[in-house]
Amino acid sequence: MKNIYFTIIISLLVLLAASCGGGPDPEPEYGSVTFNLTAKVAGQDIAMNQSFNDQAGGRMKFDQFKFYLSRLELIQEDNSGYPLQLVDLLDFSSAPSYSVTFHNIPAGNYKGLRFGLGLDDSLNALDPSTFGSSHPLSSLTNMYWSWSSKYIFVKLDGYGDSDLSGSFTTFIYHTGLDSLYRELSFTDQPFTLANEQTVVTSFSLDFQDVFYNPSDTIRFWDVNENFTHTTGDFPLAQRFQNNVAAAIKQN
Repeated sequence: MKNIYFTIIISLLVLLAASCGGGPDPEPEYGSVTFNLTAKVAGQDIAMNQSFNDQAGGRMKFDQFKFYLSRLELIQEDNSGYPLQLVDLLDFSSAPSYSVTFHNIPAGNYKGLRFGLGLDDSLNALDPSTFGSSHPLSSLTNMYWSWSSKYIFVKLDGYGDSDLSGSFTTFIYHTGLDSLYRELSFTDQPFTLANEQTVVTSFSLDFQDVFYNPSDTIRFWDVNENFTHTTGDFPLAQRFQNNVAAAIKQN
């Protein structure tokens, strides 16, 4: 009889230990997130040295377009950020789209994404000579003003023809300085990242929205509004930076 009682007690102790979480911890789960951004003109993919019709009946074409995207992160449920990438230079000289995939991202619920257009004051204060030639902050990117010891956030060069006369006027918009840094948040498309799943997030920037913003049209064909290196015409640089930020939309 004592042996029966002893066996029952041992069995109960084993069951109690199991109910108290004595099993192995679950394996952590991870997925991947892809970030895409495409530059467009009136819905068409951008291409250098190609003429595009604009909504006002004129034409525009581009020599170069590039900008810094920084502090890309996922927005977690408590609004804290899960960092994906510190900084990259998006250069659309040879392709209309930028795409990068981040792996080993903890599975879970995310409210969306946020990132900076340009560089915040800490990144903007860095010395380009300390970076290797392939780094986005290297001086070889030609995105640094030595005269002001600051980076160029957005660089757009091109030509505008307002009346289809075939006579194109040069436009140049180079923006920088700490006060023109813009942080953008996108929370309209929350998502759940499952184990071994890839979630694709896609964005676009259309130059129709840059130059023909409903609240501020920038006349890129007008000699009074087609040139800024920021300090020479700060109000125009501020308008252009604001319009670029507003033109970035999640698809």
